[in-house]
Amino acid sequence: MNDIDWNQAPKWATHYCPVAKLFYGENYIMGDCCIPLPTSKQWDGDDLPPIGEECEVQMGTFWYPCEVIGRTRAAAWVCEKGRGDYWTITASSSIRPIKTPEQQQQEELAELLEDYWMTNGSFANFKTMASLVFSKYNVTKK
Repeated sequence: MNDIDWNQAPKWATHYCPVAKLFYGENYIMGDCCIPLPTSKQWDGDDLPPIGEECEVQMGTFWYPCEVIGRTRAAAWVCEKGRGDYWTITASSSIRPIKTPEQQQQEELAELLEDYWMTNGSFANFKTMASLVFSKYNVTKK
């Protein structure tokens, strides 16, 4: 990949195929063969992700870890990491970046507090809420 001179690529080129030694645009992407144009911008969840991006895909009510193996302007092809299932994704609302550990922890805490609120109707006081957080994350008072 280091021997590709991207300065020689046409403006429309988004990928290079080392087998054919040709540049291709988005409509001709062949996952394993083509190497995507290097970009400094990280995918933020807007639109569909680039080839090689690890992401989560929604199927039904569940989110599955996947890798993007092919893509056009209208669709992304992903491979699910657990069983190796292949899916075509056409809606960016069905695909998202993998959550950071901090985001996962924040989501778990929000669910914990919401569950407590739904079960009890309210928090008796801040000590109750603090004890829930401390117990969830094994925090002890010093």
